[in-house]
Amino acid sequence: MELVEKDLEDMIYDACKTKEGLDFLQERGLMITGKAYRQVNLGSYGIADLITVTYEGRGWEPIDIFSNDYIMTRHFTIDIYELKRDKIGIDALLQVCRYCTGFKKLILPKFNTKRNEFNIRIHLIGSSIDLDSDFVFLLDHITRISLYTYQFRYDGLHFEESPTSGWTKSNSGNPQELTVTRHFLRELVGHLPERIRNTVEEIKEEQQPRIDSDPSIDESYKSFNEFRDNSVSES
Repeated sequence: MELVEKDLEDMIYDACKTKEGLDFLQERGLMITGKAYRQVNLGSYGIADLITVTYEGRGWEPIDIFSNDYIMTRHFTIDIYELKRDKIGIDALLQVCRYCTGFKKLILPKFNTKRNEFNIRIHLIGSSIDLDSDFVFLLDHITRISLYTYQFRYDGLHFEESPTSGWTKSNSGNPQELTVTRHFLRELVGHLPERIRNTVEEIKEEQQPRIDSDPSIDESYKSFNEFRDNSVSES
C-alpha cells in the first residue's frame, strides 16, 4: 500500500486522540505522549505536520545560577514530528529545525519562561533513511532527535526506530550501522599499543570474576524486585 503524507498524518493523529490509540501506536513501534496538534501554523516558518505537548510535572528551580531564591516551575516536553512519504534526509531535518525555531520565536514568548520550562525534541518519520548522502553523520552532532521508518505488513502499519549515532562508511561508500561485536573489539584491542593492551587485559581479568560471582548483585536484584512488587501492591 502506498501512502501520501496526509494519510500517514491522519492515522497517527487519529490514534493520538485516545489512550487506546496511543497504546496501539506504542505496540506498533511509535511512542507518542501528550496532547497532539496537527498542521500547526508557525507563520513564515511553515506549518508543522504534528506537534505534541506533554506536561512532565513541576518542581522548585533556582531563579538563576547566582541566586539562592527558588521558583516553582512547570516542565513541558514539546515533540515536533515531520512526516515523509518517502525517505527522510537532510531536507526533512532542515525543515523540522525551521519549525523548532518558529516555535521558539512565536509560541514560547507567550509563556512566562521563568515559570515554564520547555524541552523540545524532533522526530523524523519516513519510509526509509537517506544513506546516499552524509545525512546520518550529521545526526551524531544533534541531540534530542529520533528517526522512524514505517512499513505496511499483513496486519497494518508498523514503525521501527533507527539509530541516530554509530554510523560508519561501508566499503560501498554508503553509511551503515556500526555493530560492535566481539570480533570488532578484538581487532580494536589488537591495534592498541602493547602497554595499553596489557592494561585492558588486566582490568578484564580483575573484573570478570567479580561480576560473575559477586552475590551482592543477586541480592540487589532481589531487593529491587521486592520493592517493585510492594509498590505495586500498595498502590
